[in-house]
Amino acid sequence: MLASIAIVAAALATHGVGVSADAASAQPTRTVVVHTTGSVAGQSFGAVVDAFAFHSPTVSGTNATVDATVGTAMECQTDKADVVIRTKGLAEVTLTGHVSGTCFDFDTSQSTSWNATLHLNWRGTGGVRVESFNDGVCTTRFEQRPAIERGSLVWTIPSTGQSGTATPIYNSTLERDTTRCAATSS
Repeated sequence: MLASIAIVAAALATHGVGVSADAASAQPTRTVVVHTTGSVAGQSFGAVVDAFAFHSPTVSGTNATVDATVGTAMECQTDKADVVIRTKGLAEVTLTGHVSGTCFDFDTSQSTSWNATLHLNWRGTGGVRVESFNDGVCTTRFEQRPAIERGSLVWTIPSTGQSGTATPIYNSTLERDTTRCAATSS
């Protein structure tokens, strides 16, 4: 996971998302990506929640995905997220909002919509593990810290009448990746 986050951070930093390549390379950049993942479960429901917050000189944003299973034959994925992610470094990440998407029932070969409301919080515990690398243009620093997850995810599949509440089942990690790129001349 650290490698995939590094790719996103480096792409944002070196390609100056939202500005021309010439303008992006002419100025130093700093991109920060905060990521956390957690598992939640309830009666006949289990899901992995991923939350991202990112910031670069030209763009910032948040996103969350929920990949879930319902019963033994239905898989649900996120198509749209409307979320707010608040970060306090590696001390705490809070995710609130809604996701919606599509479920596929492998028994009936039918697709249907689903949605969920998220209220999850991760609090960092223990020490921070740090790794870094330099590719000659950019330096990326990975920080990772164990976290305790709290909160809930309330889900529903309107067409089937299925719904429920899922709560955290495992502890997780908080990750922050900071990429700094030096200014280059054209």
